[in-house]
Amino acid sequence: GFTSTEKTFNVGFAWITNEKEDNFTWDLQQCRSLLRSEDIRPKVNLTDRDTTLMNAVAEVFPTSAALVCRFHVEKNDLLDSPTEEDYVDAVVEFRKLCAKWPRLC
Repeated sequence: GFTSTEKTFNVGFAWITNEKEDNFTWDLQQCRSLLRSEDIRPKVNLTDRDTTLMNAVAEVFPTSAALVCRFHVEKNDLLDSPTEEDYVDAVVEFRKLCAKWPRLC
């Protein structure tokens, strides 16, 4: 979550036996069941680009926007870049996109 003082907070944590989509789905369904009203749903879900988690979030919270953690995007760009120059170029482009974000909403 996000507070009025611009601080983030976690809604919950879960220990799972493996990172399969059905486990993520079950965990998210349990989280959803704790919300007392259908009107209380997350507007945004932030993940680490794990497609199984992203699929589960889309199933359980279909109206929530799906965002990917900036740290993980930059980390993956570094790992996927064949050269340092390619990495720097990817980071520059990503930061340009992030700078436009407020205007995209």
